[in-house]
Amino acid sequence: MTIQQAIEKANEGGWNWKEDFEYPADLDVSPGYAVALATASKEKVLLSPRFWQGLGKSLGWNRRMMLQVYTKDDGERSNTVDGAAEWIYQMHRLVGHLAEGKSIESYFETL
Repeated sequence: MTIQQAIEKANEGGWNWKEDFEYPADLDVSPGYAVALATASKEKVLLSPRFWQGLGKSLGWNRRMMLQVYTKDDGERSNTVDGAAEWIYQMHRLVGHLAEGKSIESYFETL
């Protein structure tokens, strides 16, 4: 999947890009413009929980996940969230992917 496809899927899942870009709700623009704007501002999009919720809804992410966050140098587990929504888990996976020096594009290829 490409970032553009992910944006289209999030739209299908109910993500309203106007909320994240502070456009008036009644602004009438073509779907192509919305995708172009979101793609050009992908950093803002990818930090939006509403984007991830929409993407998860369209992709059927219904599972509850255990999310473990490691913050200490020795790898000791510092926090566990049991029952996190799958979209939260996927959003955290992206952050980890980027922390490993990989690209945003290569993350979306795994979806």
